[in-house]
Amino acid sequence: MPHSSEKELIRFLGLAASYNDKGWMWRNDSQAKQDETLKEFQSSLTGLVEKIGAKNLPPQLLQAIRSEEAVQDSSGQYRELAESFFGASRRR
Repeated sequence: MPHSSEKELIRFLGLAASYNDKGWMWRNDSQAKQDETLKEFQSSLTGLVEKIGAKNLPPQLLQAIRSEEAVQDSSGQYRELAESFFGASRRR
């Protein structure tokens, strides 16, 4: 079972994916609002990486967060990666 910071990371990765998929459209966000929202997601993800520790994340996920690819994702692949990784690491 993931710890609270890990759960928050999974949650924010899912929120970003949902927002990028169609969330911005449902909310009728302007481009400026979209940019602001993604910036907020990125800030949250970066803060969570600091709390969790970069060495405690899979390299692919860490790279995606640092490059801002994860915050641009609309498929949910990074949420799934984090969920799979943290679930597996807690069962050891």
